[in-house]
Amino acid sequence: MRKFFSRLLAALRTAPPAPGSGTPGHGLRTPCWEHRNCGRQPGGHSAGELGVCPAAEAEYHHGTNSGPCAGRVCWTLADTDAHHRAGADAMRRLRRCMGCEFFKTVRREEGGGFKVGL
Repeated sequence: MRKFFSRLLAALRTAPPAPGSGTPGHGLRTPCWEHRNCGRQPGGHSAGELGVCPAAEAEYHHGTNSGPCAGRVCWTLADTDAHHRAGADAMRRLRRCMGCEFFKTVRREEGGGFKVGL
């Protein structure tokens, strides 16, 4: 397990930042709910049916990977994706999330400052 995380962290730290990747107007970059258009942010089109996503409410993570709330570290929280089963273990979630285009985008945009965990 340690070897897996060591390799993961080494690979994640090598991506260069993308030029012009900031979100205009507020200095924060695009959060997962905008990128994926899931609608689970407060007031979003799916929030009533699926509930508000924990990433959109986790204000204590605000600024991590240059995002609002936990919107750019959504892979660290349980139940952030409507397709994930509630209670899925952290390793299973992380493996799945590493294949997500949003995860790859955040990694690329943050470059050496990318935080895979909190």
